[in-house]
Amino acid sequence: MGIEKLIMVSTDGLLSENECIFNEYHQVLEKLFEHSTTEDHKIKPETYRAVTRLYRIHSSRIVKNCFKVILSPRKTSLVKGCGNLLHTVNSGERNVIGTHVKITYGLVCLNWKNH
Repeated sequence: MGIEKLIMVSTDGLLSENECIFNEYHQVLEKLFEHSTTEDHKIKPETYRAVTRLYRIHSSRIVKNCFKVILSPRKTSLVKGCGNLLHTVNSGERNVIGTHVKITYGLVCLNWKNH
């Protein structure tokens, strides 16, 4: 399975009511976005471009699904997991893309406004 497909499946998995399934998909996204904060992108421009592309394509859906979980009557552990994931995605974005872009911040504000 390619990384794009894995991210899409994992993002949809955040909406699972099953805590074990949620945790598996949550871990995939956490690891991916944690790993994207390494200094590797400074050494390899192609890595930087690939990670930036992943943020631009998938962050909207991740934020949207996290908001659905946070605002729904779900187990506290699932809500905390989504909150942590939002933090990880936001931190990764700042480290990789830079503080001037604020993709995740804008998406959080938009989703908050729409709910």
